[in-house]
Amino acid sequence: MDFLHAQREAGIDGKFSGLLCVHKMFLERDVELFEQCQRQHAEKETKDKDIEEQRKLTWKRLADVATENGWTI
Repeated sequence: MDFLHAQREAGIDGKFSGLLCVHKMFLERDVELFEQCQRQHAEKETKDKDIEEQRKLTWKRLADVATENGWTI
């Protein structure tokens, strides 16, 4: 069992290590582009989070209106 666990961990570590190498190469190649991509990614994550929060609020308002009108959800 330890052998299987070690093999699985080595596979995960290898993939992670490969991603870090690509990340480092991209950063070293063009710092400005890398930072621009990071900013865009952060903005997209923030926007996605805001959209999800709005979606939740919309569904809550709909549920509240339904409850006020005697509907069951």
